[in-house]
Amino acid sequence: MRRTLLFGMALVLAGASAVAADVVYIPIPETGGAGLDTQVEVHPDKGGPQTLSPAFIPAGTSGKGKNGAPTNVNNYFRPFVFQVTQFIDSAGLLKLDGDASIKPTDVAMLVYFGSQNSGWKLPIIRENSWFAAGSTAYFQGLYRNDAGAVNMQIVNVGRDPANCEVQLVRPKGTFIGDPLPATVPPISSIVMDDILAQGGIHRTVGRVRAQVTCDQNFYPLSAFASSDRTAVRILYPHDGPPVKNGDTVTMDFNGTFFRPSESRGELTLDVPLVPNHTYRKLTLDFDMSIADFSPVFDVLVGLYHRGGPRFNTTLYFGTFIRGDRHRWVVDMGSPWLEVDQKYNAPFTPGFSYHVGIVYDAENALFTSTITDPKGNLVLEADGGAFNLDLANRNGNTVQLNFGQQGIADFAYFPPINWRFSNMHLEATE
Repeated sequence: MRRTLLFGMALVLAGASAVAADVVYIPIPETGGAGLDTQVEVHPDKGGPQTLSPAFIPAGTSGKGKNGAPTNVNNYFRPFVFQVTQFIDSAGLLKLDGDASIKPTDVAMLVYFGSQNSGWKLPIIRENSWFAAGSTAYFQGLYRNDAGAVNMQIVNVGRDPANCEVQLVRPKGTFIGDPLPATVPPISSIVMDDILAQGGIHRTVGRVRAQVTCDQNFYPLSAFASSDRTAVRILYPHDGPPVKNGDTVTMDFNGTFFRPSESRGELTLDVPLVPNHTYRKLTLDFDMSIADFSPVFDVLVGLYHRGGPRFNTTLYFGTFIRGDRHRWVVDMGSPWLEVDQKYNAPFTPGFSYHVGIVYDAENALFTSTITDPKGNLVLEADGGAFNLDLANRNGNTVQLNFGQQGIADFAYFPPINWRFSNMHLEATE
């Protein structure tokens, strides 16, 4: 399976390394507006230095010789979180230089729109994750519509200007026009706005593929930029063209399969994944009939496995409803970063809804779709997925959990007397 390349996949490098082992880069995408908050998860060695030196390099400007001042990483209200928004002015490249004892391990970009927000994973570019000079990065699903269009950001981690090309590709694999040339300054990035229009595609279209190559070590990233902040989306590169889906496992329940009560507030189901097989996508559908809302959050459904940094658990996603605020909330499972999705949705006690969830580990994408009994759309929302090894490994079985036994933190309640029915789950390799 071809996997997104921001998760530590090693590549064979060509030429000399462009940066030292203790320097990493984070591309800051062009999303079409304000309301962004970027957080970096860091893990300093106990008793070691507690500073990093952030330097922001605006897109299109050379970053050679640009260094930041040492800054205390404990500048946020949560442990292990380095709040870097203050150092970012626009789209570009954030350089984090520091002692090797401090290890940036994850990055989240939150996109705010009023009281709502989505959260997206950003890559950490280092020697084991950039693309080698002369290699090709592949994109799926580029698009444009009335809300906006995708751009292409190309990062050059070499110390010389990079000569790059972007080739647009039809869904069936044939090229669209000639390659689009681009020159990227050293230790920098450029943003090619509305990349489809630059390739001669000006009307609203479906999904287009792209291939990117450079003569320096590089890393590309694509973003759907829009003034409608709910439409913003990040698209990630792959190390090969799309491949056919593999085997699929399913799990089904017809009729009512769970009605939480005071004595039985949760239901846990083992997902029938083949051990040590990696799954690229999981889809979940079920019907939900709402009784009364709890005082704060009603716990709906989560996907996780035992073992991990967060209460000995790795959480893929957890979903909640806050009825008094008509809010759909998704916890994306980052152990330290404050990453969630918060969307307004007009839920009403006594009504039934159909819930559709897609956890796309291959493309780091989580999608929620909720409709009412007449099929009217109540909510459709995208956000980033963060824990992407969707597999049963080392005896840790992936489990689906509805509801919750008891009350947690005086805020999270089991959905007493709600009814869950007609579930279909499908996981594809």
